[in-house]
Amino acid sequence: MKIFLPFPKDANNYFDEIIKYSASEFVFDHYLNYDSSFEIVNIHWPESIFNWKSFSLEELNNFERAFLYWKKHSKIIYTVHNLKPHSEYNINHKRLYKLVTENADVFIHLGEYSKEMFEKQYTNAVHYLVRHPLYINSFSVFNEYEARNLLKIQSDALVIIAPGRIRNKAEKKMIMTAFGAIRNKKKILIVPNMYKKNIWNKLPGYYKFKKIFSRPILKKSIDPKFFFRNEYQSHLELALMMSAADLVFVPRIEILNSGNVFLGLTYGKMIVGPDQGNIKEHLEMFDFPIFNPHSPKSVKKAIIEGVKMLEKKNHKINSIALEAFYPNNVAAQFDNLIKKIASGI
Repeated sequence: MKIFLPFPKDANNYFDEIIKYSASEFVFDHYLNYDSSFEIVNIHWPESIFNWKSFSLEELNNFERAFLYWKKHSKIIYTVHNLKPHSEYNINHKRLYKLVTENADVFIHLGEYSKEMFEKQYTNAVHYLVRHPLYINSFSVFNEYEARNLLKIQSDALVIIAPGRIRNKAEKKMIMTAFGAIRNKKKILIVPNMYKKNIWNKLPGYYKFKKIFSRPILKKSIDPKFFFRNEYQSHLELALMMSAADLVFVPRIEILNSGNVFLGLTYGKMIVGPDQGNIKEHLEMFDFPIFNPHSPKSVKKAIIEGVKMLEKKNHKINSIALEAFYPNNVAAQFDNLIKKIASGI
């Protein structure tokens, strides 16, 4: 079945993992290029419809007319990734989200938390749970020793990584609070895409990553504690950093989902994250430490617990629970749902 996704295909590997195994045909295109032969329209992030950019009231009105036309010919699925945009959120965004949520025929949720929350509010729609896939096909997993050797990181260092874009000062502060709580002289913090409005070279032991393979990331003459960059990484760079890490820290505040949890699971790493949205559900599922993002004391306690669990070497990821997140199983879940929708169930 052809599924219309009204936004350009971007670098988000969430789709790649599902498409690889799905029997459905995914068509990414501008929303004006919809035609009535599509039985299903699948919206993910509403703001992506406008290519993640600001949009005018006139543009929103044009989209609303197109959207209501879709309703006459197709089933509208809304896959819920967030409650609102992570950056700009104005009156037009609020109206856009309201348009989508109040008119969707089917909601796909990535966890039970959002499913239960939306079921109470949007009773005229049908709600399903479809898991977030691991990034098995998108990122290579390197031997830890090999990755550290390439990155010039000591083999006995305690390496903490906070992947993903750090969006604001509060997330930055949380990272530094957590890292400061760790009592280990050989600790190293990797933040590939740190919040930009800071002068990080004032930190003792600071060193900014250099391009991998074009020149060494670290000079052998220094022993840094902080590795920061302010940009998105290539898949190879991020794969090496993740492979070299011991613990993945997720510094999110008031958030529904985080792909970084599934990135950490893909690499079999210890994960420490917030008690927020579906994230809490997934961390509890695999017995990882959880913190209250509004409490520095809770953040410190959780990361210290994660480090202790690493030292004891007795924590293993539940392989049976993990199977539900394998891309082939997620794609099968999605395809079964599409069949139900197509048959009117």
